[in-house]
Amino acid sequence: RGLLQALEGVPGLRELRLDLSHNRLGEVAWSLPSGIQRLRLDLWQTETCERSVRSLVAALGRVGGFLSLSLELGGNPIGGGVEVLGGIRWQGLGKVYLGLS
Repeated sequence: RGLLQALEGVPGLRELRLDLSHNRLGEVAWSLPSGIQRLRLDLWQTETCERSVRSLVAALGRVGGFLSLSLELGGNPIGGGVEVLGGIRWQGLGKVYLGLS
């Protein structure tokens, strides 16, 4: 979270690629820098729970306006959390990758 807050003040930041795969994140209260248009977030096997997925989707909703979104959530115990992905603003996205395996 501290890293993402530090990026908030970077002027002109339009693309963010963040690979946190194989880290034990557990429950995270997400926030994302505003102005991001292209986001690639790899959370493969990070022990991300349903509550964290809900927080991430809320953060994505606050930013909105993505041109490209790549989100890897595979290998996580998100349980019934998959339906919360409907909270993402899919309109206007030119490119989407969503990994849930």
